[in-house]
Amino acid sequence: MAPTGPVDPRTPTPRTARAPRALPRTPPDCPVCPGPRHLWKDTTDLHRGPRDWVWWCSGCRQRFEPAEEHRRMYAGRWGRG
Repeated sequence: MAPTGPVDPRTPTPRTARAPRALPRTPPDCPVCPGPRHLWKDTTDLHRGPRDWVWWCSGCRQRFEPAEEHRRMYAGRWGRG
């Protein structure tokens, strides 16, 4: 029910509903290195196409082929592709 009398300007008004903020996507951890070490999206070799990127670990310096789910999920994030 709407107020019938004058509204006090010091009265807090209800906030409008906001959509929840999307959480940043965290890359997967390296399957070889001990402890949590995130993989990097290596986009240096994209001459064959924008989807030809690989995961790269800065600890063990190995490259890993991303799953198709990762290719879709990380498309356009952290570099080209």
